Amino acid sequence: MATIAMVLGIVGFITCGITSLPAIIFGHMAHHRIKRADPVEDGGRKAVAGFVLGYAVLVPVLVFLMFFGGLPMVFGAFDGGRSVAGHGAPSAGIRSPLSSEVPTTTSEPLVTYSEEGFEIQVPSSWKRRAGSGDSSESVYWDAPDGVTYLQVDAQAWDYPETPRAQAEKGDEGARTNKPPFKGYSLIGISDLNYQDGDAADWEFTFDAPSGAGRIHSQDRFFRAGGRPFAMYLRTADTSWEPMQDELDVFYETFRPR
Repeated sequence: MATIAMVLGIVGFITCGITSLPAIIFGHMAHHRIKRADPVEDGGRKAVAGFVLGYAVLVPVLVFLMFFGGLPMVFGAFDGGRSVAGHGAPSAGIRSPLSSEVPTTTSEPLVTYSEEGFEIQVPSSWKRRAGSGDSSESVYWDAPDGVTYLQVDAQAWDYPETPRAQAEKGDEGARTNKPPFKGYSLIGISDLNYQDGDAADWEFTFDAPSGAGRIHSQDRFFRAGGRPFAMYLRTADTSWEPMQDELDVFYETFRPR
């Protein structure tokens, strides 16, 4: 056992401490047995070498993990709990890029936009349009690819004023109003809970106006802060799955104000 402890202690330098703990255990067991043996057994030095080598590797490894693995997680937990500053910014105001206020898997920092009636975080490379849309209450952010954009509407709904009814009206309009939605195909309308209330997702595809492939879109209808909203994302059909990280960020960071 003393020989095994010594070998494990030596191998611990190669395995970055994987065999160091067994070396310490076997080394102490062998050393204790040798001290009590009558007559005294050989191997005492090997046993001592085993647990000493084990400690020599294991202690630095544990210290390294504590300071370079554990502490960042602790500080990250405190950092992730910070709240966003007050709503003092004017409409369409931009705050500093934020990366830790909301859990996200995006690879770039987020920018908080304070709009009329809501606040949302958007990747820093996405640009807010100066002014265009269905109404003054529609706000757009364009992605760098020139195809993808996010649109948030804060408009009154037609009767019946339920999220699913709005999604079904959108589906009906897309089927009958072909020019904007040529090749329209419904993927589905699903009910869900969002912003502590009923919501509906309308997901569909249609031909890109440029003729280059298909467009994949999802429009979410919901109420927040007593007001109706619609959050619409469109991108190339081939980019839909990779775009889910950004879509999750939009849903998680949207706040009525």
